[in-house]
Amino acid sequence: MVLKKRKIYKTDKNIFKRMRNMKKVIVYESNKKSVTFRDLKDKDCFCSNGILYMKISEQDLKEYGINQVNAISIENAGLTFFQDDEEVNRVRRNIL
Repeated sequence: MVLKKRKIYKTDKNIFKRMRNMKKVIVYESNKKSVTFRDLKDKDCFCSNGILYMKISEQDLKEYGINQVNAISIENAGLTFFQDDEEVNRVRRNIL
């Protein structure tokens, strides 16, 4: 199977340059209402002791047989375990 080369026009090159230079800003807004870790959905962001975390998907944990870890720190990529009844602050994620 031979793939044809697509001709790249000057406008395409400009679009690629602009896309490469685009930056996304993610803003995390914490509310002071605390919830239990059990109440968070998969991939929800939350704050505990001033550190920002994201809950790891239950499906991924089961698939790989992981039971010692259930959250990852967004700031330093550290893995940690939270009890289901542990109180955390839910955080809302906005992409600008």
